Amino acid sequence: MYPIGNNIIFRLFGKSHGEHVGCVLEGVPAGIRISEDEIKRDMDLRRPKDGIGTPRKEDDIVEITSGIVNGFTDGTPIRIIIANKNVDSSKYENIAKIPRPGHADLPAMVKWKDHDVRGGGQFSGRLTAPIVAAGSIAKQMLYDKGIQISAFTRSIGNVRDNEMRCKAVAGTSKTYATRACSEELDIAMREEILNASKDGDSVGGVVECIVRGLPIGFGGIWFDSLDAVLSRAMFGIPAVKGVEFGKGFEITKMRGSESNDQYYMDRRDIRARTNNMGGIVGGMSNGMPMVFRVAFKPTPSISKEQESIDLTKMKNAFISVKGRHDPCIVPRAVSVVEAMTALVLADVSMDDVEPEANLDTLRKIIEDIDAHLVQMMICRNDTAGLIGEVKKGTGVQLRNKDVEKKIIERYRTMAENTSLPKDVAEAVCKLLITSSVELQSSVLRKECGKNVTIIGGAGRMGQWMRRYFESMNATVRIVDISVGSMDDAKDADIVIVAVPIPLIEDILREADAVCKKDALIFDIASIKSPFSVFIKELAKRRKVCSVHPMFGPSAASLTDRNVIVCDCGNDDAVTEAKELFDNDCSNVTVTTVERHDELMAFAMSLAHASNIAFFTALKKSGIPFSELRDAASTTFNRTMSVSADVSEEDPALYHLIQRTNANAEEMWKVYENAVKEVKKASLSKNDERFREIMEGGKQYLNGDP
Repeated sequence: MYPIGNNIIFRLFGKSHGEHVGCVLEGVPAGIRISEDEIKRDMDLRRPKDGIGTPRKEDDIVEITSGIVNGFTDGTPIRIIIANKNVDSSKYENIAKIPRPGHADLPAMVKWKDHDVRGGGQFSGRLTAPIVAAGSIAKQMLYDKGIQISAFTRSIGNVRDNEMRCKAVAGTSKTYATRACSEELDIAMREEILNASKDGDSVGGVVECIVRGLPIGFGGIWFDSLDAVLSRAMFGIPAVKGVEFGKGFEITKMRGSESNDQYYMDRRDIRARTNNMGGIVGGMSNGMPMVFRVAFKPTPSISKEQESIDLTKMKNAFISVKGRHDPCIVPRAVSVVEAMTALVLADVSMDDVEPEANLDTLRKIIEDIDAHLVQMMICRNDTAGLIGEVKKGTGVQLRNKDVEKKIIERYRTMAENTSLPKDVAEAVCKLLITSSVELQSSVLRKECGKNVTIIGGAGRMGQWMRRYFESMNATVRIVDISVGSMDDAKDADIVIVAVPIPLIEDILREADAVCKKDALIFDIASIKSPFSVFIKELAKRRKVCSVHPMFGPSAASLTDRNVIVCDCGNDDAVTEAKELFDNDCSNVTVTTVERHDELMAFAMSLAHASNIAFFTALKKSGIPFSELRDAASTTFNRTMSVSADVSEEDPALYHLIQRTNANAEEMWKVYENAVKEVKKASLSKNDERFREIMEGGKQYLNGDP
């Protein structure tokens, strides 16, 4: 995104031949009435006119996706999307590596190796469409302040309007295709454009803008002066090569006694005899109409043959641009100058607004900041997605731990000597990195392209599997009690059994009878003991294994998550299953079905049991939870957070996990002995054994033998 503004922040995005162009307008106060009809009228003024504009015709339908509800601003960022529908990229195939003279191609191609040359990419005048849409909203913001903006065409080529124009006359330019102020000038300017077009050439010109209603003192000084911020904005419009206020460069030929705008009283109002300064002195309005002119160069894309270079061969070349381009952009640029002026003035108008420091106002400020933060996080994620596309094209690995460490350190550094704790900055950074990685993982995910049938696919984990395999371009069918039948699995390349544990053996028998012989079959049960004997027998004669995703259905991706593949005796099944889940920086572990349940007795059953025992003990203590919560330590809160999550889980499933694991008795024996040992050491007057237990735990958790 390309931003401008301090209070009303305008952010531009998109490319000429992308799916759309658009913008985000932040900081607009709530409660301002916005007319979409008025936006449409401004957009129509920017549309190319027959004969003197580009043949590319876009509907330019403005879609406001947020920030305006029932015709009023709601105080949140206003997001605008304008679709690119009439796109023809074929004319750029032959000039993809031959920069167009006068265009941004050469520096862009050198700076960005993947620069999109089609239509000028991000440098295109196509991006002025959202400027006009946002500028129309800004104009409507300025109405209540009495600020009015009108622009017109001062010159095109050698045809110049030499008359003094006021705002009212400038407004009549909307009648004419060239945005001139009279029919005679419109005809002459049209002819100037057509003559250049016939020669395969183009012409430039000057747009003049007049603003009335600026109060004395409106603006700032030095680098925030009104003419400075306006000039910066104007130079952001494609093809602008000059900006002058009032008499501009002509003022250099005057003496001070001539150039000074002398003041006088008009009843109770302060006026000036002349307006040589264009209404701005010292960076602020002097109460006179603000007048400035913007010079636009001729359109650089022309069909007349010109010299250039072929960057692929690094040799001289000739270029003739055959795309659809305006022979003169000035008529369409008039509405863009008005819009950009409105955006700047709306932003500056907020400088003098000092909200009262009451609670509601401060909360509203926080709300606006939060909206901005969320929008920036969205932008960050969108950019991370683009990085994923680059990685995909270049074969770069998904994660780079060194880069992630540098990003985290950057966040901590930025938080130094501020009110934001460095740990908070780091925590936010890690969440953003996780989100970025998960987004990129979907881009880099391997292709599967097979027929997948999920038996029990209407369940939550079954639906997770559906989303996962569809993201790898697999064709997925769902077989469930209410949807489909087992016959749907007969042609499947991969069959996933995602039914409750007591049903798995029967489903495996049915799948064995129906599925083709080379199909990969696996379950995703969390405990394997109830059907381990049968699945090992089945694996002797077909491609069968068992899988356990060590996460819940809310997981966005496999990033940093464990997947256990249980070897039931068929090597091909294990290899194929590993490849399916070796995605998104996952951790795939292979073990036996017996060892799996031994691991689950502690990695899952013990974890569940200890948390259930924790909140059960609290309940039996007789102490109200509210009282414990008010006296809670950091450790208590951490433990309670996990226990609260466990308490929300399905009791039937958790009971099944505890009851059906063949290793449950051994786990409980170890757990009960550990509790007794810790109890004894805790109540002992001598702390030696307690210290040994703590030290032993630390060594074990650090991976020491």
